[in-house]
Amino acid sequence: MKSVPFPHDLVQLQAAFNRTYAALAAPHPAGTAELRHRLLTLSARLWWHPFWSGP
Repeated sequence: MKSVPFPHDLVQLQAAFNRTYAALAAPHPAGTAELRHRLLTLSARLWWHPFWSGP
C-alpha cells in the first residue's frame, strides 16, 4: 500500500485540534467558551484544507 505524505500545515492543524480537544476534555477546564470556539475553527480549517480536494 502506498503511503500518502500529508502536508506539514495539515499535520500541525490536526495536532492543534488534538491539544484543544484534550484541554476541553480535562476535568474543570478554564475558558471553555474559548476552547470550544477554537475547536470549531480548527475543525473547519481541517475540513476545508486544500489537501482534501485531491491532486
